[in-house]
Amino acid sequence: MKTCILFLIAGCLTATLEAAGGMPTVHVRFRIADHRFQRELGSRTPDAEKVFLPIVVRELEQRIGFLRFSADAAPAGEQRYQLLISLGDTAASTGDVRFNIGLSSPSGFAAGKDVFFPFRPIDRALEPLSPKQSVDEKIHDVNLVGAAGLPGELARKFGAGDYTRLVTELLSKVPISADGAQVMAGQDPTWVLPLHRGETCMDLLSRFRVAHLLNGSEELPMVVEATGPADAAADALIAPIIARVPDSPDQSRSLLRLSSAGASVKIESFFITQYLRRPVCAGASLPTDAISGGGQ
Repeated sequence: MKTCILFLIAGCLTATLEAAGGMPTVHVRFRIADHRFQRELGSRTPDAEKVFLPIVVRELEQRIGFLRFSADAAPAGEQRYQLLISLGDTAASTGDVRFNIGLSSPSGFAAGKDVFFPFRPIDRALEPLSPKQSVDEKIHDVNLVGAAGLPGELARKFGAGDYTRLVTELLSKVPISADGAQVMAGQDPTWVLPLHRGETCMDLLSRFRVAHLLNGSEELPMVVEATGPADAAADALIAPIIARVPDSPDQSRSLLRLSSAGASVKIESFFITQYLRRPVCAGASLPTDAISGGGQ
């Protein structure tokens, strides 16, 4: 993502970033790590992983609106963050079976702290992935993978995970294009962010971390919170998101530095750190098994 210098002109900091607009795409991978499931599926384990991968991708898409998720590798010349979802642990275990979720940067380095979603409790840990007899039947067991629009166990359990924590620990590390961002400086500065509440299915009070570089050397991260457009506004879902500095944490010193006379500010990137999802998106309600708290 390319950035540019922001200049303080008539109290308005404007950014024109030379980057492709739109939401970034995260490459999703899925693997069956539990040795018991691997033994159950044998040489067909990769086939099962291919069937299960679209299921978790759909659950991510239904609950996270500010990123795109794809099972396909990035086209030549495009770098993507990668989300690796593992079912079970690589080490032998008789404890709970979990989805282990980790994020890596385009350069391959781990980003953030791994997150775990429960799949089966300890009293079910020794059960086979599916009670069906043949491996092919196991892979396509409707109780496991669902059918006719009804979710199976994989979708229900993955969809009931802690998506608030997933955003905080992992997806908040993925930079969002800041092309067209503006900051109206002053005692109560206003950030105009290049996102729409409709396209991201975002509710007010969602939070962002804006990474600034002040005077070419000083890093100046700031937390801002979506305050508009208001729900009652005619352009509530199609106008750029308006954000302001929340009451907490205290960022008064950073505000002074940001608005100091003659300061040059470079926005390096911005990140969504708290995602509150609207109850209704594009005319469809959220899945009934979605977790509350954080609007997921």
